[in-house]
Amino acid sequence: MHESIEQLVRSWSINRDLTKVNQKINHLERWLYKTYEPNKFGPEDFWARLKHWLDNVPLDAEKQLLFQLLVEILYLGPVEFEELYRSAYQGPIARWLIDTSQIDVFAPDGQEKLSAAAGETWFCPVTDSFRVNAFFHVNNLAAGANLRPDWHSLLKLGDTDKINAYCANNNIKRLVLLEDFVGGGSQSLSAVRFAATKVHDLKVLFVPLVICPKGVVSARQLEAELCAQRAGSLRYEAAMELPNDAFLTLNQSPYAEPNPYISPLRNLINKSYSKVSGGRLPGLEKPYDPFGFPHSDPTGGLVVMYSNTPDNTLPLIHWRPPENTWHPIFPRHSRV
Repeated sequence: MHESIEQLVRSWSINRDLTKVNQKINHLERWLYKTYEPNKFGPEDFWARLKHWLDNVPLDAEKQLLFQLLVEILYLGPVEFEELYRSAYQGPIARWLIDTSQIDVFAPDGQEKLSAAAGETWFCPVTDSFRVNAFFHVNNLAAGANLRPDWHSLLKLGDTDKINAYCANNNIKRLVLLEDFVGGGSQSLSAVRFAATKVHDLKVLFVPLVICPKGVVSARQLEAELCAQRAGSLRYEAAMELPNDAFLTLNQSPYAEPNPYISPLRNLINKSYSKVSGGRLPGLEKPYDPFGFPHSDPTGGLVVMYSNTPDNTLPLIHWRPPENTWHPIFPRHSRV
C-alpha cells in the first residue's frame, strides 16, 4: 500500500513541493502517525487510510490538496503529551500553588513547602478523555486524595454534600481541573463552574493542555465572573493556547492571504461535505459544518491527538459517516 502512494507522488514529480511533503509524511508516519489509537489495531494502517483518503476525491489536483493538508495538521503524540503534562505542572500549577500558599521559592524549605501544597491539592480530570494517571506518573506526584473523578460526570451525577465531606476528610484545600483539549469550552466550563461554586471555599485552577482561542475567551470570562463573586475562586491558565492563525475557516487560515493553496482547499472542504457527512446538511447534527463544530461558528481546527481527534477539527480529516461515503485519515472515535 505504501508503494501505491510512492507511485502517486512520482506521477506528481513536476511539483517538487509535493516531493518534500512526501518526505515529511514518511518521517511523521514513523514517529507520530502510527501512534493514532482509534485505528492503531484496526484493519487499515496509516498508508492504507491515506490511499483511501486520497481516493475520496476524483481529481489529481484535489488529491494533492489533501496530501498537502496532512502536513499542516498539529499532531500531538504520546511524547508531546508527556511534555504537556510536565509543562502544565511546572508552569501554571506550580505558579498557582506558590501564589495560593504564599511560598518563598528562594527559601531553603521552598521546595518542601511546594510539595506539601501539592499534597493538599486534588488533581482531577474535567472529562474522562484526560489521562490523569499518566499526569501523576510523569510528574512523580504523590497520590494525596486517592479518588480522581472526572467533573463532567460529577456535574451530572455528583452529590455536593458528599464532595464537600470528601474534601474536608482529606484536607483538600485546592482543586486542579485538567483537560487535554478545549475548543469553545461549552462542555468543560460548565463542570469548572460547578466545582468553583458548589464546593465550599475551594480554590480552583483550570488547566487545559491545549485550548482554542474561543475557549480562551470563555475561560477568562468565567474566571472574571466567579472571582468577582468570591476572590480567588477560579484561575484559568493553559499549557498551550493555540493562536488564531492555527485554524482554517472561511475567514482565516494559517497562511497570509491571498494564497494559491487556501482558496482551492476551502472549495474542496465545501464541495466534499456532502460525501464527508453522508448527505447531511450543515446544522445541529454531526459532523455539524464543513469547518467543524459548532455549526453557528465553526472552529476550523487542524489538531489531531494520538488519543482521538476533536470535533472542532475539520470533518474531512476525522469524520466517518455510517454510509461509508467518506474514508477519513484519522477516524474519530465519537462518544455518540
